[in-house]
Amino acid sequence: VDPLHIHQAARRSGEGPDTAAAEPVQGSGEACQMVLPAREFADLSAAILGRGSSIRFRARGRSMLPLVRHRDVLTARPVSVKRLRVGDIVLHRIGRDRLVAHRIVRLGQTDGKAMVTTRGDASLNPGDQVSAEQVLGHVVAVRRGTRSVRLDRGVWRLAGVLWVRLWPIGPTLLHLMRGAIGLCRRHPHGA
Repeated sequence: VDPLHIHQAARRSGEGPDTAAAEPVQGSGEACQMVLPAREFADLSAAILGRGSSIRFRARGRSMLPLVRHRDVLTARPVSVKRLRVGDIVLHRIGRDRLVAHRIVRLGQTDGKAMVTTRGDASLNPGDQVSAEQVLGHVVAVRRGTRSVRLDRGVWRLAGVLWVRLWPIGPTLLHLMRGAIGLCRRHPHGA
C-alpha cells in the first residue's frame, strides 16, 4: 500500500505520479485540501513519527488486500525496530521518495546491520529488504468507513502472523478468486 499524504486521497487529475492531493478524513477535524509532492509527504511523515507522534493516512493501492483496501485509513505510530515482530505492518521508505505500508515477513541482520524484509499481503514476490533506519512507524489500526480495527493485538495480530506463515497460500487463493470473479463478469451466463 502506497500512502500518499496524511489525511489524503489519490489525485484524480493533473499533477502526475509524484504528487498527492489531500482531503479531509471524516472525523479528523481537518477542513482544508492541499497538494503535496511524494517526497514532502515522506519527509513530513518521518519528521512527525520521529518526534513521537502518530499519523493517519489513506492507503493507495491493493498490495495489502484482503486486509487493507484502497482508501482505508491507516494509523502509524513511532516504533523501535527492537519491538517489531514478524507479522507486524510497518510504514517504511523505499528509496528517498516512496513510502509503503507492508507486512514484516523476516527480521535479520546483514553485515551487522538490522534488516527488515516486508511484503504486501497480496504479493507472490519474496519481498523487499530494507534497513531498520528506513522503518518509520508501526501500522497499528485500519479504518474502513465507521469500523476501526486494531492490528497490533488479539486476533488481528495472530492473523498477521498466520498470513506470513501460510504464504504463498493466501495470495495464491486471492489471485485465483480475482480470476474467477473476472471470468464470471466476462461470461455471466456461461456463454
